Amino acid sequence: MIELEGGHIVRLKHDPDDDDLRAGDCGIVWGVYDFQPVIYEATFLNRQQQKVDLMFAESEVELLENFDDTPFPEHLREMRQTLADANEALREHPEVTECSVADLRNAVAFAQGILSQTEH
Repeated sequence: MIELEGGHIVRLKHDPDDDDLRAGDCGIVWGVYDFQPVIYEATFLNRQQQKVDLMFAESEVELLENFDDTPFPEHLREMRQTLADANEALREHPEVTECSVADLRNAVAFAQGILSQTEH
């Protein structure tokens, strides 16, 4: 067991059911759901550099040690920094104690929108 955590870099071992992703696509873990077995969620970059969210089991990915093992290291670094910034903002606002997955997805989409504007 590799026990993934938020911010880990992962690579898909096999083609998932999602038509937008293929084996070898890499992403950043941002969701860890305490089910049996544990389910994870990450934002992956496909070969067209599109961001695609996917839920998966630990056995479906391999953990990568560094960004140099990925096809788009700079984009993944930016994604992980966005996640770290969001986590820091939550720590600075302890009054925020609960949010839904939809709220998290909206926050991630908002952050990704800001990133895409700065890329132009």
